[in-house]
Amino acid sequence: MDKENACGAHATMPDSVIAETSAGLYLRRPGGLHIDPWQPVERALVTHAHSDHARPGSASYLCAAPGEAVLRRRIPDGVIETLRLR
Repeated sequence: MDKENACGAHATMPDSVIAETSAGLYLRRPGGLHIDPWQPVERALVTHAHSDHARPGSASYLCAAPGEAVLRRRIPDGVIETLRLR
């Protein structure tokens, strides 16, 4: 039986790290963010800045440092945090 939490996440396994939501995949821990959401969310992890992943409207964005320039071009007023990858 599916369980739903405060972010609207549905998962067949209640302790699952990733859950499906109406906005996309939700990473419960660590982070509490949506992966490449298709609707505006509180915190979006953008895996790459193609237009089908980098969508405006979210409160904040997280991306790999090499993708920051493209993400800023697509979402110029966005609150963007970056991670350096090794």
